[in-house]
Amino acid sequence: MRELRNVVRRAFVMAEGEPITDEWLPANGSASQHVAGPGRSEPVLTLPVGTSMAEMERQLILATLHHCKQHKEQTAVMLGISMKTLYNRLREYATEPHPHGR
Repeated sequence: MRELRNVVRRAFVMAEGEPITDEWLPANGSASQHVAGPGRSEPVLTLPVGTSMAEMERQLILATLHHCKQHKEQTAVMLGISMKTLYNRLREYATEPHPHGR
């Protein structure tokens, strides 16, 4: 039941008021879903080999938040994380100095 609820919630958020079509739903019962959706470009995040997992997560979350124009619910849905996790990470990033001085 939780998985169905998550699929419906994600489709609702990502469709941004447009009709929800099969484009927004998992294919063949798969949990994989389109991130960019119809008519959207798919931004790419490139990281150098050897980047720590924590730094990769940080950059991915912040880039996704930027891509979603600071819309936190949409960011959490795209990343497949809870709002609580997103808020916790953003709080951590605000209090910790960035390792590369950014």
